[in-house]
Amino acid sequence: MWQFFLDHWNGVSLFLPPYTESSPQIHLYTDAAGAVGYGAFFDNQWFQGKWLPSHQLNPSTGISITWQELYPIYLACMIWGPHWANRRIFYLAFRCPGSTNSHLMHRPLTMQAAHYIFQPIASSTRRTYSSGERHFIRFCLFHKLISPQTPFLPTSESTLIHFVTHLSNTVSYGTIKVYLAAVTNLHVEFGCPLDFSSMPFLYKTLRGIKSSLGIAKRARFPITISILRQIYAKLKPFQSLDTDSSMLWAAFTLAFFGFLRSSEFTYNGKFNIQSHLTRSDVHFYPNIVQPVSFEVVIKKSKTDPFRETAKLTIAKSNSTVCAVTALRDYLLQTNPSGATQPLFQFSDGRHLTRSSLTNNLRALLKVCGLDSTCYASHSFRIGAATTAGAAGLPDWLIKVLGRWKSDAYQSYIRTPKETIFQVPQNLASCLSS
Repeated sequence: MWQFFLDHWNGVSLFLPPYTESSPQIHLYTDAAGAVGYGAFFDNQWFQGKWLPSHQLNPSTGISITWQELYPIYLACMIWGPHWANRRIFYLAFRCPGSTNSHLMHRPLTMQAAHYIFQPIASSTRRTYSSGERHFIRFCLFHKLISPQTPFLPTSESTLIHFVTHLSNTVSYGTIKVYLAAVTNLHVEFGCPLDFSSMPFLYKTLRGIKSSLGIAKRARFPITISILRQIYAKLKPFQSLDTDSSMLWAAFTLAFFGFLRSSEFTYNGKFNIQSHLTRSDVHFYPNIVQPVSFEVVIKKSKTDPFRETAKLTIAKSNSTVCAVTALRDYLLQTNPSGATQPLFQFSDGRHLTRSSLTNNLRALLKVCGLDSTCYASHSFRIGAATTAGAAGLPDWLIKVLGRWKSDAYQSYIRTPKETIFQVPQNLASCLSS
């Protein structure tokens, strides 16, 4: 391990950041035109130049368009390198397929195009991909699979087979698939997409790993109405002056009755008014003092990446577990002036994140005497589907309420033990009739 570390240490920092920044994020762009010259732009600074005679395109001297594209990158590193110390930077070399003309004259369009190229992948997915890419690069370096004769990309089927075999000793099959997706995305962003259909032995290897390791499935229990009643008794939001208790109870009930995914009502990463839930996204009817129902606008979700939005209507349940009453009480307790502020935030100004939601939920479940490790933020959505199935709601309505576009909702419904225990009696009564 130490030999590997010393061979690859950058001599500056022991710990690089766990994430990778892209060249568009730090505003670094370079370009080269074969017959004209080169240039680069970084953070409102730039340089440009014409090719020397010795740097003109010439197959006999080894000067290719690839060499010319690398030249301004090299100069940029020499000039601005100190600004990038101890950072992981993924460089985007933007060039339209088949084009030989310079794009420096179209820098605003290039910047906009680079933004769109990175936009489809969510920040959380990119962080996961970054982890997979790091594992792959370290694997290739450790086994000396990169050399002038064997370029890093595109990789070979043999390398991928050995990579997934190496991973099978430490991670689950699901993680292996995610890391392979990261390697695939890395190839796409470097302009050399992988063709898995021409890798039959990789497919066989993955099947073998899946058969040997199995598929690890996390136990995720549903938050049901009965559990919410227990939480209500411990939290006591109706008699608490602590706005944090009221906020948590409002978030819990909204998540349950709205069949919400955790990403739809928590705040992970930088707050974005265009996608995150705000106070102005909630409207009570006929008014907030004596409401019968409320509407909430979900501006972005897993199944709505293009922000067509979804408007949910939630009515009073006429019980202690009621989203309308909980949200009304919480909003009346807090400052009404911040209409564009996050809907759910603690009294100290912290936003309700997925991790803070899960931590508070598990703490309350532990007080209730339940095994809190089997519950997480997604337990509300699972519990809503399970409770709806137990209540006899038709399948089509459950699908609509959860905004499922497939029959995946069926996997969310947990069959109660009472129903299972009743099966033998039902079968026996059928046979005897």
